[in-house]
Amino acid sequence: MLIIVLLPVIVCVWIALQKKMSFLASVQLACVGTAVSVLIYLGLIYFISGKDIISFTLDSIKQYLQQDPEYTKQVYLGAQSLLGNTADSQITSAAAVDALYSSLETNVSYSVISALAAYIPLGGLVFYLIPRAIAKKAGAKVAEVPPFADFKLPPKFGRWSIAVLLVAWIGQMAGWRNFDYVFIIAFAFFGSIYFVLGMALTEWWLKKRIHSIAARAAIIILIAIVFSQFNIYIFIGIFEQLVKIRQRAAENKR
Repeated sequence: MLIIVLLPVIVCVWIALQKKMSFLASVQLACVGTAVSVLIYLGLIYFISGKDIISFTLDSIKQYLQQDPEYTKQVYLGAQSLLGNTADSQITSAAAVDALYSSLETNVSYSVISALAAYIPLGGLVFYLIPRAIAKKAGAKVAEVPPFADFKLPPKFGRWSIAVLLVAWIGQMAGWRNFDYVFIIAFAFFGSIYFVLGMALTEWWLKKRIHSIAARAAIIILIAIVFSQFNIYIFIGIFEQLVKIRQRAAENKR
């Protein structure tokens, strides 16, 4: 099953390496393969279980919670206590299972969709870089990969990506049907790309001041952890794509 799912990615990366396509074109092709792989995975889940991925995941969670109702009850009471809510200690195990499942249902649904959407661009990047590194080590000629600090997106990417996000956000705010999922998918997909761009800009700025690669990596990771709730790198990436800080800095040096 794993081979079937990954076959489109393998084919796309093989083509990119054989044709020695540019870094950006190679990653884009790998992302296409990753997207097809996701569709195959979703299709296989439906073929095997007769359920979509969200229903399949939620049913699996419910079955897990029902395996040990008493333990689930204690988890539910503990969660309510941490949240500062008053929970009925006399609640039945079955009611606790239903209550805990209900509290997880929406978050799990959104998390599954977000993970799949973010997996496409990030997976495409990783699935290209690793085989390329292996091929290069084996002595094969491969296309050059720019330093991480120089990572860039196509010039028009900012305009249409923000346009898509804006339409999705308006639809969500207006209560249009299923636009909550549209916004989550769009934000996860484009957000993961801008997240990488934000880290690249941070690496570019740190590179001028800190020579140690390990130190820069530690700082970048620390920033991501500390400001994880604020999506800091996503907003840095969007700002860089719109303002072109690195490009302006290079032009000022001329």
